[in-house]
Amino acid sequence: MKTVRNESVFALYKGASPPAVAWALTDSILMGSLYNYRLFLLNHGGSGIVESYFDTSERTERKRLSILGHAIAGLFAGWTR
Repeated sequence: MKTVRNESVFALYKGASPPAVAWALTDSILMGSLYNYRLFLLNHGGSGIVESYFDTSERTERKRLSILGHAIAGLFAGWTR
């Protein structure tokens, strides 16, 4: 309470700001690399990593990552960090 009386309520956020900025920067790098790894695996992944399915609304065949593909992309993104 002494800190709040002397410096106002905003003094409580002084110590939290640097870690919050660092976490935001780290998370943006992590999410950006996760997106790029998923895109890379979708375009270059082999069987077991990429699944094909038929989109009935657009009547086209599409590709998506399997659970294994998402796990590999997440593993690589974690190593990037």
